[in-house]
Amino acid sequence: MNEDEAIKIAKSKKSTPEELKKVIGISGELDRIVAKNPNTTAQLLDELGMSLDEKIVAAVTEHPNISTELLERLGAFHPLSMFRNPALPTIMASTENFLRGFYGDEFDAALKSKKVPDFVVDWLAAQGSFEHQAMYLFGSSRTPAVVAKFRNSKHAKVVGQILQRDEDTYLAWAQDLGFQMPA
Repeated sequence: MNEDEAIKIAKSKKSTPEELKKVIGISGELDRIVAKNPNTTAQLLDELGMSLDEKIVAAVTEHPNISTELLERLGAFHPLSMFRNPALPTIMASTENFLRGFYGDEFDAALKSKKVPDFVVDWLAAQGSFEHQAMYLFGSSRTPAVVAKFRNSKHAKVVGQILQRDEDTYLAWAQDLGFQMPA
């Protein structure tokens, strides 16, 4: 099969999983396209998820057909891609405390970003650990409405105390958590 035929198969929404399987491994570009194809099955995503190419793995992490087990494994390293996965709200609803097990530099950085979707923010406010809540609250500028959600959380007293501290106390605390001072 030549590369043009393989690209057509990888891009086609009419391609079957069997056809898609035949083009996996031909090139990284084709694997990225297959990882985004809506007909790619969980089994094919498992195969693509073993790639060393970060772009392929990120595309696999965003795919709605990904298995919960693979999402758990890849989501720790690609949390923003996991947050973009349209199946994540369903997985979170069916798997108790799904996000609570995530930790590490990549997950912490994702919580600090401005790209955290509302359903994750709602989960953080209702069920997130204090550490995850703090990462989110102090990672980027948050609106008063968002901060109010956290004042009503189960960690409200702790969050409230932190929000009332002077700047030097906050900065020292933030550095202890691993936040860096801007240059």
